[in-house]
Amino acid sequence: MDTLTDHLADKQLLLVLDNCEHLLDVCAVLASQLLAAAARVRILATTGKPCARPGSTCWRCGGHCRCQIQNSQ
Repeated sequence: MDTLTDHLADKQLLLVLDNCEHLLDVCAVLASQLLAAAARVRILATTGKPCARPGSTCWRCGGHCRCQIQNSQ
């Protein structure tokens, strides 16, 4: 995890996490850690289940949710 957060720390990018319904809690932890370490990273996650997480915005598209998770800083 340290290698990934170090690499992303100064990057500006959109990270897409697809099919998160299988590991929703793990993806939420990953997203939180990445956003804490990399202020200019944005995350778009797709999931079949609602992702009601702090800082997230969800859109329903054809039976799936598209969630954008933003840095709270």
